[in-house]
Amino acid sequence: MNKKIHVLTTIFIIAVSGIYTMAYTNKPKSIGSVLSTDIVTYIDRTPIASYDYLDSIYVKVDDLQEYGFQVIWDKALQTVSVTFPEDTHTENFTEEEKAALAIRQTKGEKVFDVYPTDTKIKLNGIMLSDFENGIATAINADNKILISFDVLGEQFGTIDYNDQQRTFSLTTPKDSFTSVETVMDYPKIKLQYKETLPFDTTGYSISKSDTVAADVDLSSEELMFHWDHYVFDIICFSSEGISAAESEIYFLFSPALVDTFHMEVKNSEKNAVTLKTEQELVELTDANVILSFQPTFLYETNLSLYTTDGKQIKDLPFPCFLSIDGNLYISAEALAESLGMTQTMNIYGEGTFEKQD
Repeated sequence: MNKKIHVLTTIFIIAVSGIYTMAYTNKPKSIGSVLSTDIVTYIDRTPIASYDYLDSIYVKVDDLQEYGFQVIWDKALQTVSVTFPEDTHTENFTEEEKAALAIRQTKGEKVFDVYPTDTKIKLNGIMLSDFENGIATAINADNKILISFDVLGEQFGTIDYNDQQRTFSLTTPKDSFTSVETVMDYPKIKLQYKETLPFDTTGYSISKSDTVAADVDLSSEELMFHWDHYVFDIICFSSEGISAAESEIYFLFSPALVDTFHMEVKNSEKNAVTLKTEQELVELTDANVILSFQPTFLYETNLSLYTTDGKQIKDLPFPCFLSIDGNLYISAEALAESLGMTQTMNIYGEGTFEKQD
């Protein structure tokens, strides 16, 4: 009797083991890995979580719904349909949520396993092949469908990869119509403005440095702990073969700039900006090394600049104001004209502003 029980128990164990073995054997094999990426990815200037698969960037299809896309799953046909309706809008992400999504991840860490999938992708009603330009259109990453950002961009707007900044951006046609008003609220600066058209930098090299009033001691402890109170960015657009009149330097429009020039800033309801100073001479010197720079986002604004006697300063060939990566900059030449001064700034952050006779 005991032998019978032992035999039956052994058979049962073998049978159960066989079931688990069969289940394990039938489980799809992983065909690769999705890795973390140090590239920060944006849709209409709002960051979105992204991943690296075979050196291409992918985003989760489900996440697209928070960026104005409509995502419809057809289980019967194993199809995911993605569209971008005209009346749609991006969810209102808080600044904290945007900051969290824009955190640069450590590159190359495993995030998901990749498995075979029969899921097909339809973008704007067009059924895509499994591979577009040698890139997998979509992948099954631990039962989450990820879609190629390159493929998405080809269908819904323009994409731009910035290797220096390590950013990848998709700009949809709606982006220019959804610009949010930016409010600058400092003790001496009260401005409201919107970004308008993208500023084309084709043919220009761009550099960035810092400048400071020439009478500031760069080695002082005060400057060390309050750098932003005295020092402000300069960005220079220049190109070989282009005349000096077509090259321009921009200053970060910051409290440090206003304090350095002892400026009074006025902004009317019609986005007209007027600047005023009693300073006869402002001398600036370089405060940092000059570096090559490639902005991620560069837009013109709806601000207009006027002289104290009401004359509007023309935007050509460079706009008076530019929004560069979300910060407002003012042209050195336009600044000088608005204050009734001449300027001799160079790309290193050295030069003078002097009142005209």
